Amino acid sequence: MKEILDLIKTMTEYFQSQMAPQSFLDLLVQYVIPILQAIVLVGGAGAGIYKYYQSKNREINEKILSTVYAPLYNYFVKQELYCNLKGLQRDVKQTPILEISSTRVKTKLGNGKVESTREKFSVLNLDRKEFINVLHSVNIGLANKNLYTLLSMYEVVCHEEENFGGQESFFKAGILKVQIENEIRKEIITGYDYYQKKLGLNRKKNTHLCRIANGDIEFDFDIPQDSIDKFREDYESHPERYQ
Repeated sequence: MKEILDLIKTMTEYFQSQMAPQSFLDLLVQYVIPILQAIVLVGGAGAGIYKYYQSKNREINEKILSTVYAPLYNYFVKQELYCNLKGLQRDVKQTPILEISSTRVKTKLGNGKVESTREKFSVLNLDRKEFINVLHSVNIGLANKNLYTLLSMYEVVCHEEENFGGQESFFKAGILKVQIENEIRKEIITGYDYYQKKLGLNRKKNTHLCRIANGDIEFDFDIPQDSIDKFREDYESHPERYQ
């Protein structure tokens, strides 16, 4: 601010001096050079302010990407790759968020006999409880209004589904939940892609294995059947290598 006021004062004096006869050299030394110096100072200050705000904006965008979108995007990548490897065909619009579980059998010797118990567990932590945990880890203060609203709504419908089976609210929540999941999925994938581009992190071409296209996650890899057969043959001939 001081530099700007000095610039204004110097320019005022310069224009006033034009009313009195002075040599060009006198004008150059007394007014022109100080004006140019002031302009350089003001320009430097402006550039510094611009650089500061640019740096702060990048810092905020990096935080939004890493603490809001990345954790949820990671969940969807794991989910979709698992389905791809297993050859699971599904309508994504009907099942935007999956619960994938498996069962392991535990055996133990007790009372002179072998007892077996079955234990259900989630695969790769892909279940709604884990998804809710991821939601809680999100920096909600940096989420945009739409995402913040969707995440809040999702907790409510999951609560209704879990605790009020058979009641009308249970059926309403079940229908609404799928709609909310589709919106969350869309918001997370497109939001992640947007901030990657905004930060210039996608300057290199997308990996040939996975990319975001048409607002969704797509896998491009192709594993030839002869490679699978060769691997299977080696596995069956030398199982000890894969223990």
